Amino acid sequence: MNLWERSLMRNADARLIRLEETKEAGTFGMLMKNNQIICLTLEPYHTFIEAGKIYNCHRAKSNSFGNTFEIEVTGHTYVYFHWGNWKEDTDGCPLTGTFIGDIWDKKRKVFQRGVGWSIKAFKLFKKELATVDEFSLAVTNVKEI
Repeated sequence: MNLWERSLMRNADARLIRLEETKEAGTFGMLMKNNQIICLTLEPYHTFIEAGKIYNCHRAKSNSFGNTFEIEVTGHTYVYFHWGNWKEDTDGCPLTGTFIGDIWDKKRKVFQRGVGWSIKAFKLFKKELATVDEFSLAVTNVKEI
């Protein structure tokens, strides 16, 4: 990423910085606004939300997750921020969480790496963005910062 692109990324309203990516667990990151962490995130491994781009996000209502924000990704619809713990919960969307760790999965009866306290993080995410109807989101990998 060149200096011009970095400058554009810094001017976005929010930033999703990807920290770690594994085939087994997915892609972990942190969502920031005004240089403060709003929450941690989990996306599927090889997500279609490309790093190095700025996306528009707008307020939307999901049948499953209620009021949230949709990320406008070319060729995809219903890309919502929502709650969930593991990569299987993502459906291509970023999940919110307050910590990354091994969490007990009752269905599979195993500990699985994911994001925890996801519903709490989702509430904090919505509270942080309660006064806006849309925002720009810069997506980067930590190694590109």
